[in-house]
Amino acid sequence: LSYIQSLARFTMLNVSSGFSEIKPKNLEAIKSLITIAFNDCNYLEESWYDILKVISQLELAQLIGTGVKTKFLEKETMMDKKLVTSLQQTLGTSANQNVIVAVDRIFTGSDRLDGSAIVYFTDALCKISCEELNNPVAHRMFSLQKIVEISYYNMGRIRIEWSKIWQVIGDHFNKVGCSPNEEIAAFAVDSLRQLSMKFLEKGELPNFRFQKDFLRPFETIMKNNENSLIRDMVVRCIAQMVNSQARNIRSGWNNIFSVFHMAAADRDQAIVSWHSKRLPASSSNISRL
Repeated sequence: LSYIQSLARFTMLNVSSGFSEIKPKNLEAIKSLITIAFNDCNYLEESWYDILKVISQLELAQLIGTGVKTKFLEKETMMDKKLVTSLQQTLGTSANQNVIVAVDRIFTGSDRLDGSAIVYFTDALCKISCEELNNPVAHRMFSLQKIVEISYYNMGRIRIEWSKIWQVIGDHFNKVGCSPNEEIAAFAVDSLRQLSMKFLEKGELPNFRFQKDFLRPFETIMKNNENSLIRDMVVRCIAQMVNSQARNIRSGWNNIFSVFHMAAADRDQAIVSWHSKRLPASSSNISRL
């Protein structure tokens, strides 16, 4: 753990220390860290936080290097132009572009992680995502997007492993989907919709309740988000699921009827009106089961 932390500090990928200080030796530290992440992925445990933090900051450095994301710097100074040029020179070489490819392999290869390691990995990624979304200068959704990606990559795991992963990810979506920032909350709900449609395609065996756990964030967001546009989005997502996946839904009906019940009693009349018009169509799909 201490070795990984030291190596992560040596990358200099920290806004407060200044991206302009990144030198070739720091890039070598980044490469070493990513190599360790790929080769020793099942043994890193809490060290995943330091590794994924560096990856998050590397992505930020790339954005600043394009010259379009200087808003992430805490102070706008005359050094910004010099900083952008420096980052372009440091990160723009073909050899260093290979680092970006290696980073992608960490996420696309997350299905190689064993049942315990993937939980550490997911937990660390959710923590980094919270930090990005709560950034006082400007929020980012890099890690949130990666959470969606690894959910797809790992959905084929045995159900007991997947339930542990989703316990972490579901809690994160509960928080993100209730964000006062409409852009963040909308991204969370739409991501949940896409993941849920994919998950429901698999169906559910008798006496299992994985669908109920998977769809629970929709209930939480519907109940706790003050933004009527987000609540309306939740109702529309649930209606779409019923219309396209009704035959595969089992324990998920509990969540679906709960959302419909809240929609019928919503304080926003537009949601109540849309629900009353669309419910007959959804009910006809249910009646054909």
